[in-house]
Amino acid sequence: MGPQPLPQLHFVLIPLMGQGHLIPMADIAKLLAQRGVIVTVITTPLNTLRIQPISDPSIEAGLPEGTETLDTVPSLHSFKNFYVAISMLQQPLVQIFEQFNPRPSCVISDKYLVFTADIAQRTKDRGLLIRGWAPQVLILSHRAIGGFLTHCGWNSTLEGVCAGLPMVTWPIFAEQFFNEKLIVQVLGIGVGVGAKVVVHLCKEEKFGMLVKRENMKKAVEEVMDEWREGEERRKKARQLQGKAKKAMESGGSSYSNLTLLVEDIMQLAEENQAKA
Repeated sequence: MGPQPLPQLHFVLIPLMGQGHLIPMADIAKLLAQRGVIVTVITTPLNTLRIQPISDPSIEAGLPEGTETLDTVPSLHSFKNFYVAISMLQQPLVQIFEQFNPRPSCVISDKYLVFTADIAQRTKDRGLLIRGWAPQVLILSHRAIGGFLTHCGWNSTLEGVCAGLPMVTWPIFAEQFFNEKLIVQVLGIGVGVGAKVVVHLCKEEKFGMLVKRENMKKAVEEVMDEWREGEERRKKARQLQGKAKKAMESGGSSYSNLTLLVEDIMQLAEENQAKA
């Protein structure tokens, strides 16, 4: 009796139920699927509804939206491996940005700043205030963005690097203070606002204002500085962007590491099958 064929590798990904975790997990799912792996992303009904218009597998296969069973297929098609490919881009936002002067600016969320009630009205001709979740990757990739205020989470750190942006760093908890040191002291592409105290998640109101307005203003001005120091920071950010892009290309370190991961798991599957 000949050797039994190896079963198709199947990865099950279970992200923390938050957009900041779901999006990169979906990116990993797509990359794994491109290597012939079946991938399932476990999420909640609400998150499923949020991503349904752009995660429809029929769209990936070139079929009309909503085509999910044989009786709804208009004609015979050949399908590749099914996978969930999730992207949170919102095209209308690009059109909104086009209304503003393409001169680089710095986008700041109002979550940790004291904004007055009329902030949206007062800044309507020079800024865009988004309340709630926003498509961060799309925003950072726009040419109008000249700086990125980040809490130094690893996802946001990588997104800032991939966008080639200098950063204003405001760590809050967990490993974010270490990431700030990487951004500011090691890579030289950021300026800190002076955050020193760990603020536990969902308990921000207890701590009050820990970063002064003057420190924030100074950090933004340094990041947006058009003189030698600011330009050097932007130059380093652009260089890192190029390195990040190469790492993701075929033969790059990130591309190769993911391939090695799949091959390693395949080898373990072969060994387990041999023992059975």
